[in-house]
Amino acid sequence: MLVLTGTAEYMESDGYHIQGARYEFNLFSIVDDLDEAIEDIGCFMGDSGWNEIDVRETKLVSNNQVIENETTREAFNYALENKFSIVIYGGPVDEHLKL
Repeated sequence: MLVLTGTAEYMESDGYHIQGARYEFNLFSIVDDLDEAIEDIGCFMGDSGWNEIDVRETKLVSNNQVIENETTREAFNYALENKFSIVIYGGPVDEHLKL
C-alpha cells in the first residue's frame, strides 16, 4: 500500500473544514507506484474537495499490523476495498503553498 503524507487546501464548504484552509492528510492507495497512481490520486482528492496538494512524504506499508492508530488502520483497510482512502487531521495548518 502506498501512503502519501502532506497538506492540501479545502475547496468546499461543508461545516467541518474551513474553505481555503490547508490541512494535513494521509492518503492510502492500493497502487504502489506513485507515477502510475498520481493522476487518479489527483482526481480522487479533487472529487473529495481538496486542491493544491503538497505531498511531503511517500512510503510503502506492507500490511495494517504496523499501523498503531485505529483510524489510520481503518483507512488502510478501506483502501484495500476501494482503491483509495484519506485521513484529514485536526484543524488547519498555518502554511501557504508556494507553487
